Amino acid sequence: MKCPHCGMEIKAKEKTCPYCYGVIECSDHGGCEGGESRGRVKKLLVIGALAACVISAAVLAFVFLMPDSPSNPGAVTARYGEYELTNREFNYYYWNDYYYYLSNYGGAPTDLKSLSREKYDDTTTWQDYFTDSALQNWRDITVVSQAAREAAFELPEDYQNSLDSLYDDLLSTAEGQGFDDVDVYLRHHYGPEADFDSYKAFLTENYYANAYADTVYGGYYEQYAQEVSEPSINVRHILIKYEDRDTPEEAKAEAERIYGLFQAEQTEDNFAALANEHSSDGGSNTQGGLYANVCQGDMVEEFDAWCFDPSRQAGDSGIVETQFGYHIMYFVGQGSEMTSVDDSAALDAYYSWLSSITEGDAVPEDDAMEIYYPED
Repeated sequence: MKCPHCGMEIKAKEKTCPYCYGVIECSDHGGCEGGESRGRVKKLLVIGALAACVISAAVLAFVFLMPDSPSNPGAVTARYGEYELTNREFNYYYWNDYYYYLSNYGGAPTDLKSLSREKYDDTTTWQDYFTDSALQNWRDITVVSQAAREAAFELPEDYQNSLDSLYDDLLSTAEGQGFDDVDVYLRHHYGPEADFDSYKAFLTENYYANAYADTVYGGYYEQYAQEVSEPSINVRHILIKYEDRDTPEEAKAEAERIYGLFQAEQTEDNFAALANEHSSDGGSNTQGGLYANVCQGDMVEEFDAWCFDPSRQAGDSGIVETQFGYHIMYFVGQGSEMTSVDDSAALDAYYSWLSSITEGDAVPEDDAMEIYYPED
């Protein structure tokens, strides 16, 4: 099947495109907003947030605001050595990182103009965070893309085919979402200065960097990666999401109510039936809330800690709170011995290589920087 965002051929069961990181299928275990899975490092290594695509309207249900009129889309907004980043290009990186973060982690404001007001942490606004991320990703992508060209690296056929069919693929997606043409569709996601030619140039740089980085990483992977075995567990849970209730207190009260229904009949069958009826986790609520063969580190911290408590016994139950809501837990028992690949040494080697070709930071031209809000 083809990714509806970038047109690359992907496996049928992919939930996130491994080329552009657009969301294909959302589930709570699959890396979408509200998901429980932390996930492992992909063999296809991304540089920062290589989200070189437009996220589908099904994932981004925002009310987009008309921007102030941009003053100078061609103005240089950042420099790195001999390289220059214009405002138009900056906005592709900025909004791409925003969409990637929101679809994979959630938690970022969906009122886009509040990004400059709301705090990412005690000292940083969301706008500051995505600006810094965009500049770092631009630096890395630009340097790696240049290294690829200096090495006479040829873009793999699947990437080139995606670029060749990009207009038709975007047009098909745009029409499917009710847009008149490709440029209108791109402006809806990237602001009034977006157009097909500049977007394709942005995507081409990302493709060169991504493909070459994967080749470099692949060499280290073949050299250093080792197969390892690790134990796993089976667990059932019922998720009561914060977003499904008016207040966190109501979510907690609902979790306690359903947990009481389980305690009245403490059997696995009863728990499974309650999960199918009440859980908001689309990845498991048709399977009695079951996640099988879960390895340590697969789930978010609090969920993981409960499952892998050394004292945990089959039949244990309880309520765990995470960033997504309240989880009513039921520990089924030990799972199968799972085989995985330890690529930590390969990653260390890759990042050492990346550090060797990227010295210093991109320097922003703050007076020239403009953020263009996506059009309605």
